[in-house]
Amino acid sequence: MCIMTQHITNDLGTNVFTMLGGTGVAIFLILSGFGLNESFKKHGLEKYWRKRILNVFLVYALFELFMLPIRKDWNGIIPFLLDITCIKTKAWFLHYLLIIYICYWLINRFIHKREIKIVCWAIIATLTLIFGSDLEREQAVSFALGVLMSEKKGKIIACLENRNYIIMVTGLSYAVSFGFLFLKHTDYIRSLFGTVPYALIQIGIKMPLAIGIMMWICMLSYLFNSAPFKLLGKISFELYLVHLVLLRFFNALTMTSSMFSNITIAVWGSIFMAYIYSLFCTKVKKLIEEKL
Repeated sequence: MCIMTQHITNDLGTNVFTMLGGTGVAIFLILSGFGLNESFKKHGLEKYWRKRILNVFLVYALFELFMLPIRKDWNGIIPFLLDITCIKTKAWFLHYLLIIYICYWLINRFIHKREIKIVCWAIIATLTLIFGSDLEREQAVSFALGVLMSEKKGKIIACLENRNYIIMVTGLSYAVSFGFLFLKHTDYIRSLFGTVPYALIQIGIKMPLAIGIMMWICMLSYLFNSAPFKLLGKISFELYLVHLVLLRFFNALTMTSSMFSNITIAVWGSIFMAYIYSLFCTKVKKLIEEKL
């Protein structure tokens, strides 16, 4: 929803919510790192790649196949295969996710000492900051933070039982995030665009904001545990994929003369399409699992 909000508002001509895009990606990566490590604690690396391929990369590959008839950027079969396998894709996030998944598998397959694993993630974050793209740089520590949170799960749960602590962390997270946002808009920091220091400023904006949003959700868990929000969580990856179809290919924000109607079409149309696509992918995954 954060990413969709950013894309919709950007298409409407405002950059006020630009930081929500990167924040949404940060939340996804933090939760991915946390969930993946929790699964590793229980099952190890059993069916590791099967789960990743079926739940992420297959969903993207099928989506790209459906998009072929309306795309105008066909460059041949080899670029297409590289795209749907996320080896060389226009979807930077999925290429980065593939690299992270490979790193996680390698670390947990060959390294057993916790301290060495932490050093490895620190090295990966450093290499991402140095050699990654601008968008990858600002997510350099997101997945690793999720893994670390999983390792400290007991302490985190104990802290979350204290409502005053949640309020304090939430407020502090927002304060830090907006403090870095203020720095980002200074002329000096703007002049550093494309450098590691600029990426660190971006991390200082997105990471605390992501933590603040997650803390806010914890405070309102009675609301976010409701059926509608559970459904949004279930189809979040599909929603990430399909919302751009309405925005870019069908120009949902210019369908009528009413801005409110256009936003409604874009949001609810995306949710409906994501839900239908999720049902389709679920059936395909079940068929594949039955054959394996």
